[in-house]
Amino acid sequence: MDAYIIEQEPAESRKPYYIIAACFAVLLIIGGIFASTILSGGLTASNVSLTGSGKFSGVTAYGEEVSTANYPGKVIVVDFWATWCPPCVASLPEMNSLQEQYREQVQFVGVSLDRSAGDLKRFLDKHGASYPSIFDGNGKIANEYGIRAIPTVAIIDTNGSLRYMGGPFLLERNLKKVLSEG
Repeated sequence: MDAYIIEQEPAESRKPYYIIAACFAVLLIIGGIFASTILSGGLTASNVSLTGSGKFSGVTAYGEEVSTANYPGKVIVVDFWATWCPPCVASLPEMNSLQEQYREQVQFVGVSLDRSAGDLKRFLDKHGASYPSIFDGNGKIANEYGIRAIPTVAIIDTNGSLRYMGGPFLLERNLKKVLSEG
């Protein structure tokens, strides 16, 4: 009777698969946490710290001074964006629409993280915006808000308190909530 020996793969050759599987599991966990934060309504004032008072000023690509202090009694929506960011550009029509719809109670202010004021001006000349957009090329305002990704929107209530920070896809729901709470 002949005996056949079945060779097994050495355990060392399977190690990379275990490492890949472990990394994938960690990414799934992190993704789940991120997704649950987004689906639950984004970040709120309870889990975002704002170093400033909710008030800031800057200069648009057209050289005009814009200050959130110029809109007393209004809720401020800050749109952190850039012309080179496809999701930011895609959300611009909705931002324009919401500014027009809520113009009596709300003022939108864009904060552009473009590389040059010229890029911003050329884009706005071509596509327009119904609200002012400050050029924040050095990221000073974005750093105050802890912005790490764009597009990000922040809602500041009439008392200067940060009430919401997250993606623009949940903006209208959260804006209505802030307006209804006064």
